[in-house]
Amino acid sequence: TGMVEQILQFASLRSGRRQYNLRAARIDEIIEHTLAKLLPRIEAAGFQVEKDIGAATPLVNVDAAALEQCIQNLVNNALKYSGDSRWLGVRTGVAEGQRGTEGLITVEDRGIGIEPADLPHLFDPFYRGRAVAAAQIHGTGLGLSTTREIAVAMKGSISVKSTPGKGSAFTLHFPALPPVKAAASV
Repeated sequence: TGMVEQILQFASLRSGRRQYNLRAARIDEIIEHTLAKLLPRIEAAGFQVEKDIGAATPLVNVDAAALEQCIQNLVNNALKYSGDSRWLGVRTGVAEGQRGTEGLITVEDRGIGIEPADLPHLFDPFYRGRAVAAAQIHGTGLGLSTTREIAVAMKGSISVKSTPGKGSAFTLHFPALPPVKAAASV
């Protein structure tokens, strides 16, 4: 059932039929909400979660439910590809990107990592890396592709840094909204 839902959702994303309700949002609140929903699964798998989620992260213009889905995909992948590590890191940040200031969300593991030859294809639909196939780790190869499609639809992007045998860090980038100026007191 889950696989069919992923394929249907992916088809909907690719056809452009999915609508997004973009609003100014605090990514720290969306992350905390998402992690609370995933906590039973995280704890059942015996993971330690290290969070560095700052409230000072800028507001971004996103669909909260769609961003939650992106975070869920990244956390689920970290759980799946962690190997024996049982460590998950989630952090927010701010950086200057090509398009100005960005709010960042990074989900990191200390797991099996990704081979350099697989990195260019990682966000391709249905792509499964050689090490993943050899380890017989189940999946559709749609989670990262879906996450990228959603991020791009919300004017964001996703990047990855990985070292085989040491883990991976996936970062969502969203343009920061201008800071709200405090109203002058009268």
